[in-house]
Amino acid sequence: MPKIMILILSIASLSPILFAQTCNSKTPRYTPTSQFEILADKALVLDKKTRLVWQRCALGQQWQNGSCQGTPTKYNFAKAKKAAQTAGSQWRLPTLHELASIAELACFKPAINTTLFPNTLNTYYWSSSPNVNYPNTAWVIYFEYGNDSYDKRKNEYPVRLVRAGQ
Repeated sequence: MPKIMILILSIASLSPILFAQTCNSKTPRYTPTSQFEILADKALVLDKKTRLVWQRCALGQQWQNGSCQGTPTKYNFAKAKKAAQTAGSQWRLPTLHELASIAELACFKPAINTTLFPNTLNTYYWSSSPNVNYPNTAWVIYFEYGNDSYDKRKNEYPVRLVRAGQ
């Protein structure tokens, strides 16, 4: 077998290791699993601290076989707000503060508790918070590292919905 083929196969077999989430074991968790209650249908979690109920999967994904399956749908800001409105059951886009509350800053790639929110992309996710200083932008959380930022409303990103706890 040619050496290049062996190298490619070796790298491919290591890809889960190379691209796995990294967490600092010396840093306390910001979003420990114990802070959340997995609800009966398993597709939702209640944050016992904030009393918010979160969808475990981004819009476009489906909860199946204990994980989020499929690819999240990406929306521009206006379509993200519309998708939240049509989701029903009082679902909505989270505020910047709410979305930041599920970022796991002790980890990166992704910066989220992957037990609670599996298959989260390492990308921006929309919040409902507009940026008042730059009207064509809105606030996002970058789940690769957990930081907030703002971006143009025309750009397309996934959405994770939230509602008040019952």
